[in-house]
Amino acid sequence: MNVNGFAFWTSSCAVTLVLIASFVISGSPGEQRLVRLDELRIAHLVQLTEAVDDYWEAQDELPLKMSELLDGRRLSRMPSDPETGLAYEYEQLDPTSYQLCASFD
Repeated sequence: MNVNGFAFWTSSCAVTLVLIASFVISGSPGEQRLVRLDELRIAHLVQLTEAVDDYWEAQDELPLKMSELLDGRRLSRMPSDPETGLAYEYEQLDPTSYQLCASFD
């Protein structure tokens, strides 16, 4: 094998190893997509929590349902799951506590 052939195979192996390492470190594109979807779900839950807290401060009670948050100031549009389009679940547990639910990948 001549020098050019050796250099070609060496650089090809190095590039292949770098690509494999990048997938191992950062995950496959499919895994990265799932992480991004989960990050968006978390952002939506934070947004909903802030809207519920703001409602509590203004009304001194929790909303009975999430649609009460749609007043243009707290929320102008109800966030939904980025993959399924389904609404996040809200449940008032008692007069001072509630839970928000989402499904994560």
